[in-house]
Amino acid sequence: MKENSISYKTAKQETERLICEIEEATITHRAYTAECLRRVLKENEQLSTEVNSLKEENNVVNKEKADWIKAYREEKDLKENYIQKVKNKMEKDIKTNEHTILGRRNGKTLEYGRRLGRIEMCKELLESEE
Repeated sequence: MKENSISYKTAKQETERLICEIEEATITHRAYTAECLRRVLKENEQLSTEVNSLKEENNVVNKEKADWIKAYREEKDLKENYIQKVKNKMEKDIKTNEHTILGRRNGKTLEYGRRLGRIEMCKELLESEE
């Protein structure tokens, strides 16, 4: 035999030892892979729960926002309706009081002054709104 050559028995033992090491490494690698997979699945579950929670919060915020916008629009409509009613009443008062004032006698100048001032104020308010 050559000096560098090893016996069959030694080669077989070395091969078996290497196979055992590879099997142990494989088992360790599989265990590590399984542990990583469990960890990733757990993180995925937590993130999924967090996402659902954020979606619920977002829905609540959107509903509150929609309710606020609806209330704002209703209030705005009420104000606009009230303003329109006031404008209509002012226009009606202007028309009826103008005729009344023009038909009055000079003996009631103070009443004229109050009514004319009110009519002029109403006209100015109406013009400024338009």
